[in-house]
Amino acid sequence: ELPAQSLLQGFKRKPDRLDITQSKLHKTAKAVEIR
Repeated sequence: ELPAQSLLQGFKRKPDRLDITQSKLHKTAKAVEIR
């Protein structure tokens, strides 16, 4: 149905990949907050 949902389901099949993406987003958010 929604592209985002299918994307999320694809990520759920690859938890390692999702963890890496989340950690990258978290680090980026922290870096932005510091500035």
